[in-house]
Amino acid sequence: MGLADVNSLALGVMIFFRWPESALWFIGLMMDIELIFHDWAYVILTLAVKSLK
Repeated sequence: MGLADVNSLALGVMIFFRWPESALWFIGLMMDIELIFHDWAYVILTLAVKSLK
């Protein structure tokens, strides 16, 4: 499992158990970190494909 997968799993468990609303900033932070990792993966993949041509 990658870091983003573990992050998604942890967020899903927190939401399932209705983590207190005062911690919504933490859920937002974790989602932002996950999006950054996914976006960088797409950038690196695009550069790798571009360098093959």
